[in-house]
Amino acid sequence: MTSAALLSAFVARLGDEVDDVYEESFSLSLTKPPSKNLGFLSRSSSTLDIDLSPTLTVSISQSPSLLTSTLPGGTTGAVVWSITPRFARWLLSPTCTLFTSSLLTPTSSILELGAGVSSVLALAAAARGVRRYVLTDQAYVLKLARANVDANAGALAPKQRRKGRGGGGAGGGAGGGVGVDVIETVELDWEATDVATHPALSGRGALTAVFACDCIYNEALVQPFVECCADACRLNSSDGGNGDGGDAGLTFVVVAQELRSADVFECFLEEFTRVFRTWRVPAHMLSEELRPDMGFAVHFGVLREQWSPSE
Repeated sequence: MTSAALLSAFVARLGDEVDDVYEESFSLSLTKPPSKNLGFLSRSSSTLDIDLSPTLTVSISQSPSLLTSTLPGGTTGAVVWSITPRFARWLLSPTCTLFTSSLLTPTSSILELGAGVSSVLALAAAARGVRRYVLTDQAYVLKLARANVDANAGALAPKQRRKGRGGGGAGGGAGGGVGVDVIETVELDWEATDVATHPALSGRGALTAVFACDCIYNEALVQPFVECCADACRLNSSDGGNGDGGDAGLTFVVVAQELRSADVFECFLEEFTRVFRTWRVPAHMLSEELRPDMGFAVHFGVLREQWSPSE
């Protein structure tokens, strides 16, 4: 099957495409619980031990002091947000629909926007055995992000050795990756970076997927974020293929968010649906902790200019 055929089969399982932003926002507001905090995992601890699967626990350093600083450009990436380990545990689940549908495979190449210091998604994807994972954010978080990747190399190594002998690996994932060596840390500022000419992205092969967790906190971020997602997807036109070595394919985007401000969410969804065909991943395809009734939403998008589900 070509990438387009896989996508057509996948979105058919997602249900109706999002075509009414306000209906989507209202529907989600009916199920989400009242917000208790901003969504930090911890705003005071400098080190967190996070269970990602029954066989994988990672130790993550964060910087609460940096969070409260006045660094220009924002400091939200200095700590771990609660949606990130939830999304990572879903990726590591043996029933994760992105893997069971073959949208993600051991040859996949993934770009993460706004990764922050945690590196949790990168570590989860490496444990699943993807070919390449590009973790990006502003420069102020990358040193700690890389340190977190390297500090957890040993936690992944035993899982990778078991995979090499035919085992299921962390979380029962498929594939045969090479641990943290597949993870690259790259500076990328949505408002200042030209993705098309970025040396870490341009000419390196097309991307299979773009991930983003809790990246939108105000309306000013929306347009540059969506445009950055679109430019990343357009790399498959300039580089050819889908990053898998197969037929010329398409890059899909997965955006996971904690539901907070309806105004900001609607602003994001208006812009995202203008540029991307968009579906919400239904609750039954998510882990319980990532569902709307827990206060989260996961949306799936494919660039409008490149693909229609009828193709």
